[in-house]
Amino acid sequence: MKDISENNSVNKDLRQLAEDKLKADRPTSDAILNDSELMKLVHELDVHRIELDMQNEELRVAQMDAQRVNDLYEFAPTGYFTLSPEGAILRLNLSAAAFLEKERPVLIESRLGFFITDETKPIFNHFLSQACQQTEALSCEIALQNSSNQPVLVYLTGKMDKDKKQCLVTMVDITEHKKKEETLKQERQLYLDMVNNQPAGIYRIRVYPRKDWRKNAWNSSENPPYKMELASDRFCEILGITREDFEGNTGMIIDLVHPQDRIEFVKKNEDANASVIPFNWEGRLVIKGKIRWIHLESIPRHVANGDVVWTGILYDISDQKQKEIDLKESETKYRELVDNSPDAPVDEGSECRRTSGEGCIGVYTPRLARICDQAHDECTRPRERATLGRREISPGRWFGYRRRSKINADRVST
Repeated sequence: MKDISENNSVNKDLRQLAEDKLKADRPTSDAILNDSELMKLVHELDVHRIELDMQNEELRVAQMDAQRVNDLYEFAPTGYFTLSPEGAILRLNLSAAAFLEKERPVLIESRLGFFITDETKPIFNHFLSQACQQTEALSCEIALQNSSNQPVLVYLTGKMDKDKKQCLVTMVDITEHKKKEETLKQERQLYLDMVNNQPAGIYRIRVYPRKDWRKNAWNSSENPPYKMELASDRFCEILGITREDFEGNTGMIIDLVHPQDRIEFVKKNEDANASVIPFNWEGRLVIKGKIRWIHLESIPRHVANGDVVWTGILYDISDQKQKEIDLKESETKYRELVDNSPDAPVDEGSECRRTSGEGCIGVYTPRLARICDQAHDECTRPRERATLGRREISPGRWFGYRRRSKINADRVST
């Protein structure tokens, strides 16, 4: 009641002061206003009243906007700090207080650095000193101490205010993001280890749509119709190139292809891309002056923008090819030795026995034909029991016969 009576007294005093001011401002003449002047005065009063109403409405809207902005500041999931150049907390929102696990009144004037781990405190100090000297926003990653002894990883962004007296800092929790990032990093490392330790080279290229190819695109390393997306260490090792060289010129493979094999290599690439069918090629490369045989195979996959992604493997088959060459040379030498031998080697024909169940002569030489006095078809024709002269050939045996006065078996070897 006492407060109400005091307010009424204040209002009366204000009214008395207003009336006294009005009397002082009123003209000294007692002239009476005519009707037109009176109407004009009423009009001015109405306009002024409306202006006041509009100003009041604008003020009300401004107050509502300010409240909305304040609510956004207070309840945003991002932590907002206003810091002094020394790092003292001058103002903070609810999320910022939650990061530090303290009530806001307790945190005012506290140093933010007290809540940062010793390992990342130097990072924060450098960040704050730089942010107070520059007008552009800076950022850093630090770790906060908490009651669970599990550091909370946060991302800070800060810059000076317009008056360059306070530093405005935002704080975002990135703990879960960092955990996922670390998991992804480990999985990627495992994937790369698996790829790089394969005996074959693994690669993936992205071939552009055919309409974007230049003329003779596959026959030149200058403007290849593809870009390399993956090349394992083994892939580069087989080609005898460094990763840096290959990334600088992914079309260099065509330069390594042997001139005699280049036409086939280009055609197979063009055909595979035209029909989008698996690519297979076996040929020679010239690597540091030496010829190496390789085998390439890859499988296509369409992507939404019209490109075709090819994932494939690269084998070095030089040793296999050399063994084939050595085997052919050995067979040639063996054939020459057999054909020129004074003896006539005979093979009972195990292959014939497996296929027909009957005996036949499997190895035929000109020397044997002369001894048998038979044509090749007669010597190798399947029969119930193959015979040579008067000597019966037992299954699975090798015989060497030499021509004398008559056909005699003078040597038998098993």
